[in-house]
Amino acid sequence: EDEDEDEDEEGESDDESEIDFDEEEEDDDDDDESDGEGDGEGEDGSDGEGEDEEQESGESGAESDTLEPAIKNRGKNKKKTKASSSVKQLTAAEADAAASSKLPFVFACPTSEQEVAVLLAGHDASDIATILSRVLTCHSVHLDSRNRSKIEGLFQSVFDHVIKSVRETGTFARADAAMRALYDICQQIPAEAALCVRSWLAQQDAAFDASAGMPALADLVPFKIIERLFPVSDFEHPVTTPAMLLMARYLAHSALNKPRDIVAGLFLTSIFYSYVHEAKRFCPEALNFLHGVLSLAAGRAAEPLPATIETLEARPDMFRLLEKPSIPAKPLELSLLSGPAAAKGTPTVVMSCVATALRLAESFLALYTDHASFAVLHETLVTAAATLPAHASLAPLVAALKAVSPASVHIQPLQLQTQRPIPLPMLTPDFEEAFTGRKVDPDRERREQTKLKALVRKEQKGAMRELTKDSEFLARERLREQLGRDEERHAKLRELNTQLSFQQGEANKEMRKKRKMRK
Repeated sequence: EDEDEDEDEEGESDDESEIDFDEEEEDDDDDDESDGEGDGEGEDGSDGEGEDEEQESGESGAESDTLEPAIKNRGKNKKKTKASSSVKQLTAAEADAAASSKLPFVFACPTSEQEVAVLLAGHDASDIATILSRVLTCHSVHLDSRNRSKIEGLFQSVFDHVIKSVRETGTFARADAAMRALYDICQQIPAEAALCVRSWLAQQDAAFDASAGMPALADLVPFKIIERLFPVSDFEHPVTTPAMLLMARYLAHSALNKPRDIVAGLFLTSIFYSYVHEAKRFCPEALNFLHGVLSLAAGRAAEPLPATIETLEARPDMFRLLEKPSIPAKPLELSLLSGPAAAKGTPTVVMSCVATALRLAESFLALYTDHASFAVLHETLVTAAATLPAHASLAPLVAALKAVSPASVHIQPLQLQTQRPIPLPMLTPDFEEAFTGRKVDPDRERREQTKLKALVRKEQKGAMRELTKDSEFLARERLREQLGRDEERHAKLRELNTQLSFQQGEANKEMRKKRKMRK
């Protein structure tokens, strides 16, 4: 299986707890090793990085998968020789190359989950990653803007198919293979992908039933997918913030009706840790759940608990440790969340749940060492862990939990101000015996300034009046001159018209005389 997700969390492997939800697979360790050494072109079902990480010499066997919790388990891997490992890796690479060469390069873009299931039927993880990569390449938004609706439908279809495959098989094989495609689609259409995931979160929130217990594994896996696709360190994000609120609601209100609910809650708590560890966001619901699990394991569910953390709704007799100090604390397996093993509360499962809760509590306390309420949180969780039955497997974990030390143990309580109170100024009223009804300013200088300002305003108004009068006088003079010029021009025109009329009359008389002489 892939190991690309381990690159982001290598720096935290020293101080994080050994918690793992291993998955029971039919493939042996050789197949897991060959799957993790695929080609470097992103066609091996990687989580979006597209680059494979070579294993160290002398070790084989990958971590569970790319959707495992943020807190990894340094489990016991089988030792193999370097020669046999390299031969098997080469054989797997050749087989993947031969299988990829048989796949067509052009695929139709599926528009529903049924079409995705038909398209990916009968293919392994590497082929699924290759098919989805080629579908996205053929219908990329960069080739044609009209492909945006197709890619949006592809994201919805692949997202639904991953949830359905986990619900039917209980494994992460198809989810691992589809992570690279989901990440690439999310880079091309981030807004549409966010709306798709938000609609799924709204459906889960509407369908939540506290009395039914924790959600199924298929309803928890999308939270890990969201953590891989969207940033979790933002102060407020349109996708990751509702996802954290929904996870907090699951942890705070879900009833623990069977051992499977406790395993699911621990798995959800580990996912919550991957959301908050980078920004060190405070998560009281996760601490409340861990404290409740430790209290139930210690048999203190019926006793009153501190007011800082409330107990969970669960049956005290459901989660009782057996008096066998030889029970080992093995990593929890994801098969406990689905299938026939989900309803079994064996002593090994009970011990593993308690060990996982202790590791998670240690991780959260190490995250909140500089928090103002660390002392109260540390005391509450350590007190619950100290009341657990004595077991050889739990003693080191309880000691590690107690060893978490805060950055500062001094807590300054709230106090009133230490300086003397500042007295209020005493304002003696000013009574006027001869009150005239006019408002008089008691300050002399301010009163003089007010008078000067009033005088300036008065002078400005007078100057404006004089300017207005001058303007009107000038306008009247211009009008009188214009009328005089017009009268002179009209007189000249009348004189010219009279002369022309006289001349025209004389000319008409001469014309009549000539006509009479001709006759």
